[in-house]
Amino acid sequence: MKLLFITVSILLLASCNSNYMEVNVATDKFDNKEILDSWAMCATSNNGMMYQMNSCPTITFTKRGTGYVVKSTLITESFTWTLDKESMKIIYKTNSTNSTFPDTFYYASFNREKELVNLTLRHNDNFFYLSRFAQGE
Repeated sequence: MKLLFITVSILLLASCNSNYMEVNVATDKFDNKEILDSWAMCATSNNGMMYQMNSCPTITFTKRGTGYVVKSTLITESFTWTLDKESMKIIYKTNSTNSTFPDTFYYASFNREKELVNLTLRHNDNFFYLSRFAQGE
């Protein structure tokens, strides 16, 4: 519940701050290993409209370049992914019109705020906002 509250709070604040998206990945010193973990996705935006989710799916990225989406404690989607600096590609193992992420390339940007790490995936005017607790440093 705490994760949900913090994630929603950060996303609401981020939607009010137009400079939030301007993250310089090189100066933040993130590497591709930052993606390996489970992330909560509680908000998306499309063409400038922000959508908050009542139930946040969990997106997990594994070392083997695979991942899955968990909704209501069930794995509902499996995909493969690659990340090269800021360029991420997501491809689903099965064709579905109801996929969380369309099969395509995304611009991936990381941002750290205290104990949270935020990941934004962008393709054209579609944004997916993911968050997780920072691992011990």
